[in-house]
Amino acid sequence: MAGFLKKLFAKKEEEPFRIEFSEIDAYLLNKEEGVMNVFREASASSGKEVRGAIADIMDKSDRLLEAKIPEDADVPPRVRSVVEKSLPGFVSSVKKTADVELSDDPELFYEEIIALVQSFGNCMRQQGRYLPAAYPEEMKDIRSSVTVIGRELNSMSEKIKPSIELRENLSKTRKVYEEIKGSEDEADSSIEERKSLKKRIISLTQEMQDTDEKISLCRKSPEYIFYEEMLAKKDSLSEEASELMDTYNLLSSTVSNVFRKAVYAAEREGNKDLAASLKKFEEILNDSKREDETELTELYESFYDSFRSLTESDGSIIKNKSEEKLFADKFYLTVEISQICRKYREVISDLNKTTGFIEDSGPAKELERLEKMREDLLIDSENDKKRINYLSEQIESLNAGIARNYENLLNEFRNLEGREVIFGDDFPGKPGF
Repeated sequence: MAGFLKKLFAKKEEEPFRIEFSEIDAYLLNKEEGVMNVFREASASSGKEVRGAIADIMDKSDRLLEAKIPEDADVPPRVRSVVEKSLPGFVSSVKKTADVELSDDPELFYEEIIALVQSFGNCMRQQGRYLPAAYPEEMKDIRSSVTVIGRELNSMSEKIKPSIELRENLSKTRKVYEEIKGSEDEADSSIEERKSLKKRIISLTQEMQDTDEKISLCRKSPEYIFYEEMLAKKDSLSEEASELMDTYNLLSSTVSNVFRKAVYAAEREGNKDLAASLKKFEEILNDSKREDETELTELYESFYDSFRSLTESDGSIIKNKSEEKLFADKFYLTVEISQICRKYREVISDLNKTTGFIEDSGPAKELERLEKMREDLLIDSENDKKRINYLSEQIESLNAGIARNYENLLNEFRNLEGREVIFGDDFPGKPGF
């Protein structure tokens, strides 16, 4: 029987408080509204008294300013002088403090009352320090009204003190909750983006494979094979043109060297016509814009005999066998020049046609387009992979932060509820979530 009664009257252990993550915001809002209701009730009950006391202080300050110190009052002259000087400043400070429009917001109202009590206290201690000696009743009346405000402040403080502590705990709890919620939302967004990027990489990979097939087909097409042959031909023609130009430059250099000495010798002998013809020949020889060698040939044949006589009389003009061969008769030099120039023009003409074909080649342009597309697809794919790696690291970091805050939030709820708390299965950061 005793055991039964003991069990019957034994204090039952409070069951743990259980809450789902999706319920927290509503839970906190409800608690926060409860705190605000306490503030509203406290400010409502004290508001009338405080406002009445402020009005009384304004009236009493006006009356104090009009009051006179009785001639027979037991106030030492020095104190009387101080009182007369400080009275206007005291009244001004008190009225300035009292001239306030108190807020309808309960929290702001409470803070304003605290500031009022502090300001009135400063006025009484500073400018009003010596006034009670001259105006004892008036100052007592003002102090009594200030006391009313202080009493209402104490009454409010007593009523809202538990709510202030609760509000601080709610604020800390909401902060942790918002951090978890923000991290969860960010992690979810990153997970969705990562999924989307993975799908896009699959699509990009398929596009690259399709493009590779198109590139392969393009390279195998008869048109492109012919295009490659034209490329090889262009290289060959460019090389041939370069060799012909080297040959021509060597020939031109030899002619210029011999003619320079011949001009000097002709001028020394007074043969101005020959000197002028030699110079004219060099000028035509170095003219890259000439279309043929007719003028050059005719000019050379016109002065050759005179030039040859000069070289035979002056052995310093022609020095070696290659030069001797070049100027042996009136045809060899111009034939050599004509053959080189004609061949060069033919090669350049063929090269220009080949280059034009290459530049206008449809298969080449298509291949260039496909290769550019392939490069862009690869760049996009690589960038997406880098982004996926970044998102994976971010998700891991966010989840680690959520796991840490899970314990913090659990502790905050234990403080709020004053008992053990169990979070529902939808909690991010919960083991096994």
